[in-house]
Amino acid sequence: MEGIYKVKGFTKNASDGNKTDLNNMVLYLRDGKVSATGHYGSGTNYNSAKATVWTGKYRDDVIEWSEVYGTDSENPFIYHGFISATKLWGTYHWTYNSAIGVFEFDLERVEGGESSSSSGTWYQ
Repeated sequence: MEGIYKVKGFTKNASDGNKTDLNNMVLYLRDGKVSATGHYGSGTNYNSAKATVWTGKYRDDVIEWSEVYGTDSENPFIYHGFISATKLWGTYHWTYNSAIGVFEFDLERVEGGESSSSSGTWYQ
């Protein structure tokens, strides 16, 4: 599971159906840790396009992370879900107003983005 991945997909708000596409995201998985940076497009009902940062953890097929959307580090989104070799899916909630929703992301492994267990070197 360790490696570097391109991530594309969407989040969808449960109460009003606002759908926001995730584009140009790069996800790093290593030693049970999650790190990512990327960009959301504008939502279908509201919210403008913004950069985002993820930090979190994973174990086996369970993954959790917090997301800083734009510059709002005071009110992160919290994600909980599942990961396979090609997908991330699950639920989220926003700490600002308790909005909840779902997410579905496709993963594409980046060539050369694997960890070498023999040397402990992280390739990029």
